[in-house]
Amino acid sequence: MAKDVQNKMKRLKDKYSSAYDMLNTSGFGWDDTHKCVTVDGPKILEAYLKAIREAILDE
Repeated sequence: MAKDVQNKMKRLKDKYSSAYDMLNTSGFGWDDTHKCVTVDGPKILEAYLKAIREAILDE
């Protein structure tokens, strides 16, 4: 049981971290009605995902 809680907490932290990073990046915002992250256009999302991939490969 405790292991399940730890796994859920880790996933929650990962999701929070991703949303936090997006919201601190130009071109991303928050839709308060739908409670989700928004993006101004596909090119902004593509650039963000490319940067994330490159950061992962550099580790």
